[in-house]
Amino acid sequence: MSCDEVERHQVVTFFFDGVPPLHGEVTSEDSLTETGFRRRQVGEKPETIWFVHEPWKNRNCNLCHEQLDEKKWALPELTSPEPELCYQCHPNYPATEPYVHGPVAVGECLLCHESHKSKIAGLLKEKEPELCYQCHETIEEAQIPGHPDGPILLCTNCHDPHASSTRMLLKEQ
Repeated sequence: MSCDEVERHQVVTFFFDGVPPLHGEVTSEDSLTETGFRRRQVGEKPETIWFVHEPWKNRNCNLCHEQLDEKKWALPELTSPEPELCYQCHPNYPATEPYVHGPVAVGECLLCHESHKSKIAGLLKEKEPELCYQCHETIEEAQIPGHPDGPILLCTNCHDPHASSTRMLLKEQ
């Protein structure tokens, strides 16, 4: 990414994310973590942790985006369509397992995942089970055959959100 592109990105980042560190400078509140980038946001408590997609964190935009024309301010086109772009680095789940989650089967990774950063691990758009309930009916788990009594905090405790070798995307126990 050229210096001009980095500066334009910082301008956009300022409006959407708060004030970024200058020229990649990292402060005590803005530190790289094992899972992502910790950045203090305008109006947020300092303990906010951002989970960041590696290419975006490393400013390696050309892994996913076509080279940006110096005169264009619009977002550059993707180098490949979704999900082929995702499968360049992430597993091609439909090719690996017999049972595949609907959004994964039709190549809609971005229904559940953010492409650049998220406050939720796995770059998810929402926390569980709210994310699941956007498509799946919200009912008491105890009413579903095979579910234990009592609240279930995370669907992914038992279900694989991408693909599985078993029906109902159950994880192997």
